[in-house]
Amino acid sequence: MPSSERIPERRQEGCLAELPARTAGSAGVDVSAIETILLWNSQVHRVPVNTQGPLGNELSALLLERSSIILQGIFVLPGVIDADYTGRIYAMIWTPSPPVSIQEGSRIAQLVPFKANVPCKVNQQRGNAGFGSTG
Repeated sequence: MPSSERIPERRQEGCLAELPARTAGSAGVDVSAIETILLWNSQVHRVPVNTQGPLGNELSALLLERSSIILQGIFVLPGVIDADYTGRIYAMIWTPSPPVSIQEGSRIAQLVPFKANVPCKVNQQRGNAGFGSTG
């Protein structure tokens, strides 16, 4: 997807405030595919999900698979979403046994937030290049 994609302005709380946890003890929030995707080969496919950065409250997140999707023969490759990323978030998905279809609205992954504690020596603005992490 081109980096010029217009993403609506987010509230200051970020997207995590808009994605409620399923239970009070949930470690993360589910994200869903925003379009139907056919995994027609065993290559890695980039699947857009229903949210974009920033996550809010200076939080970063791990993008991890939901355990139920593994039972369908679909694997989400883990990724890091940086706190200052402002573009669409994508899940990197792979299947060893194509073809497999992912339906629009299917909960395919989860964002597990964390507070990063990495010193920064460069004051550089972050945009929406890449697809969720430092590009």
